[in-house]
Amino acid sequence: MSKERRQGYGEGGLYQRSSDGRWIAALEAGWTEASTRRRITVSGPGCLPACPARCSHRAAIARKVRDKKAEIAKAAAARSIKINRKTVKSWADEWLEMRERTKRPKTYESNVRAVRKWIVPTIGTKRLVDLSPRDLRAVETKVARTAGRPSAVLARRILIKMLRDSLTEGYDVPHTVFNAAANAGAPPPSDRTALQLDQAVAVLEQAADLPHGTRYLVSFLQGLRQGEALGLTWDAIDFDTNIITVEWQLQPLPYRDKKDRKAGFRVPDDYEVRHLQGRFHLVRPKSRRGYRVIPMVATMRDALLTYRDTAPTNPHGLVWARADGWPIDKAEDAEEFRRLQKAADVAHPSGRPYVGHEMRNTAAQILKELGVDDVTITAILGHSSYVTSRGYMTSRLAEKRRAIESAAALLAGGPSSGSEQDRV
Repeated sequence: MSKERRQGYGEGGLYQRSSDGRWIAALEAGWTEASTRRRITVSGPGCLPACPARCSHRAAIARKVRDKKAEIAKAAAARSIKINRKTVKSWADEWLEMRERTKRPKTYESNVRAVRKWIVPTIGTKRLVDLSPRDLRAVETKVARTAGRPSAVLARRILIKMLRDSLTEGYDVPHTVFNAAANAGAPPPSDRTALQLDQAVAVLEQAADLPHGTRYLVSFLQGLRQGEALGLTWDAIDFDTNIITVEWQLQPLPYRDKKDRKAGFRVPDDYEVRHLQGRFHLVRPKSRRGYRVIPMVATMRDALLTYRDTAPTNPHGLVWARADGWPIDKAEDAEEFRRLQKAADVAHPSGRPYVGHEMRNTAAQILKELGVDDVTITAILGHSSYVTSRGYMTSRLAEKRRAIESAAALLAGGPSSGSEQDRV
C-alpha cells in the first residue's frame, strides 16, 4: 500500500504506512537537549481497502492529531509563561550554581559579590524579558557612587555575561540591552606602575632586616606574583641546576558551608589542588604560561641558602611561612609590604602605598630599562603574550639568567658581572 500524504489542515504529516496500513502522523514539538528537532509520532488503526475516503479510522486519527497538537501548544504556552516570569534574581541563583562548578574560586567569588551586593538589590525583581539599557545604567551608577568606577565596570561586565548565558538557557532578554553594553565606555586606566629604582632598593633594605626578606627579593628580581611567592616550596628550587620552577600558587578556597566545614571546600570541576591546612591550598596557574622555569642567579641563590638554615619549619615545605608553620595569608603579606614602604619613606606618586603586584611591574620595568628583549621578559614573567608584558611597562634559560643577573646587580647598586651561574 503506498503512502497517502497529508489530506487535512492541522493533521500533521499524516499518511498510511505501507508495511501495515496504520495511520501515522509526525508532529514538531520543539527541540531536544542535543539541539535537534523533537518529533512526536501519533498512530492509529489503518483502513481496509473497502473504507470510504472519510471513514471512522481516518476521523479518529485526525482527532488524535489535533488533541496532541493542542497538548503540545499548551505545554509551550506554559513554558513561555515560565520564561517570561523569570526574574533577574531567580536566574542569578541558577547562574551562580553553574559558575560554582566551572570557574576558578576567585572568579566565582567576584561573581557572587557583584550579583549579591549590587545586581540583585538593584534590579533583582525585574523580569528578564522586561530589562532595558536603563537597568544596566542603574546598576553601574549605584556601584560607581559607592565603590568607584572600576568596580562599576566589573559589575556591568558580570551582569552582561549573566544575561548572555540566560539566552543560551532559552530565556528572553531584549536585544537593546546588549546593544547598550556594546556601546559602553572603556574601563578607566589603572594607576598601577613600577616603583622607582631607588624606591625598590629602599624597600629591599628594610626587608633585609626581616628573617624572610628574601620573599621581597624574589618579587622585585624575578617578578613572582603574590600567590606564586607565598606558594613556593623548597622542592621547586633546584640548588644544583640553580632554577626555580613556578607551578603552584597559594590560594585560600572558600568553604561550601561556613557553618559546616566538614562539607568541604568549593572546588570547581577539573581544578587541581593540594590542601595544606585550614582554607589554604596550592592551586595550578590559570594558564599554561603560568608554568615556567626561572634561573636562580647568585644573589638569589645565596640569600635563599642562608635563609633556609633559619626558616620556620612547616609540614608543607613552603619557603615562606608563619612562625607557627601556617601559610602566610595574602592580607597579612600585603600589610607587611605597606609597613616596609612606610619605614622606607616610599609611596606611589598619588600618595597611596604601592600594592604587592607593583613589585612585579618593577621587575618588568627594570628588565626593559636594561634592554632585555621582549620575548625574554615574557618568559620570565609568565605572561600570555608580549602585549601583556608591555602593559606592565608605563625555553631561553641563558638569556633569562643574564637578564636577571643584570637586574640583581642594578638592585644591589653595582655593575653587572658574570657568574659561574651563567653555566646551565
